[in-house]
Amino acid sequence: PEAVDRLLSTARFLEVRDRAPISEGTLLADSGLKTPRFRLRLQGSRDQQLDLGGESTVPGQVFARLGDEDSLLRVPGTLVELVSAPADSFRDPR
Repeated sequence: PEAVDRLLSTARFLEVRDRAPISEGTLLADSGLKTPRFRLRLQGSRDQQLDLGGESTVPGQVFARLGDEDSLLRVPGTLVELVSAPADSFRDPR
């Protein structure tokens, strides 16, 4: 389905707008990543997990974390829109 193609393409070519180390000054709870809104798991030759948190102060961008990395990322919010689509949109109607 087209929704799957858009989601995978967006995830593959994800543009990281900013990266900051997770430290005392950068709390996971403040970014919405302590309990992520969405968790995208991609399985293949190299499994990946991307957690999506709250909106950043920059319009149209959200906080994210790749796996267990010690970096807080800021990525386009379009990924949240794609991930939050109805489950039926990801199913093949055939």
